[in-house]
Amino acid sequence: MTATKLSIILTQNIVTSEGKVTKATRKINNLKPSANKADIQVFAETIEALTGENYDTIEIVKTEAINE
Repeated sequence: MTATKLSIILTQNIVTSEGKVTKATRKINNLKPSANKADIQVFAETIEALTGENYDTIEIVKTEAINE
């Protein structure tokens, strides 16, 4: 089976002025299914540079069709 769809979820922990930790996520869909971990890391770093956000976690979500 090969991945037919690739998404990533970028998560950052933010400490509020009251000292509470909250999570903010950004999900990016329809990435190149053949991308490897290094490609995804570079992409996440590019998004960080563009948005000014700093991600603590990068989750890779691959979708595969099993009925083909």
